[in-house]
Amino acid sequence: MTGINIAEDLYVLLNRVAWERSRQRGGRASVSALLVGLIEQHRKELEKELASASR
Repeated sequence: MTGINIAEDLYVLLNRVAWERSRQRGGRASVSALLVGLIEQHRKELEKELASASR
């Protein structure tokens, strides 16, 4: 298991979105799954940033 520290208001926002998605799409509310989806959506941008930082 891995933990991250984020501001409470950001966690509340993520949690509310996760619950709303579970209500609309079924399944369990998952902040972790929401974060994974956001990271995957922006993966190329993040990798570019990392590549330019390591030059």
